[in-house]
Amino acid sequence: AASSIIKNDAGTFTIGRPIVNGGFLLSTNVTTGIIALNGIVSGTGGLTKTNNNGTLTLGNASNSYSGGLNINGGTVSIAAAGALGSASNALSFNNGGTLLTTATLALGSGRTITLNGNGTIQTSAGSTLTVDSAINGATSGTGALTLSVSGSGSMILSGTVGATAI
Repeated sequence: AASSIIKNDAGTFTIGRPIVNGGFLLSTNVTTGIIALNGIVSGTGGLTKTNNNGTLTLGNASNSYSGGLNINGGTVSIAAAGALGSASNALSFNNGGTLLTTATLALGSGRTITLNGNGTIQTSAGSTLTVDSAINGATSGTGALTLSVSGSGSMILSGTVGATAI
């Protein structure tokens, strides 16, 4: 089963209460503006960011959901690695989308990054992103991962890079 949060106007829609995801897929469809999930997201279900526009902000460093994060378009913004849920949660780029890190953080080796299409990892100015995660995928087809650093930011890749299109 799936559940959705849909936002079709400018501005920010903030959910500050906890979300317990009991094994379903929570889809966020942001056509413009921002959906900010600032409460703890927990449970066995995953999160999916859909639509090529808008931003999903995962604002709680204590998120513990374990169903992975699928970025199918638009931007997912985080300020802490814990915002991505369980340390072993997979991060998948499926035909586009951006993971934006807004603070210095490390994506640990337990988190696999998979390219099922194009994707971008971007750091904000003044922050450092260390990627200890394995990066897999794009061994065939047109998928590519773009690594982007804004201003005085930096990115360190220290994990296994099995992808062929970086």
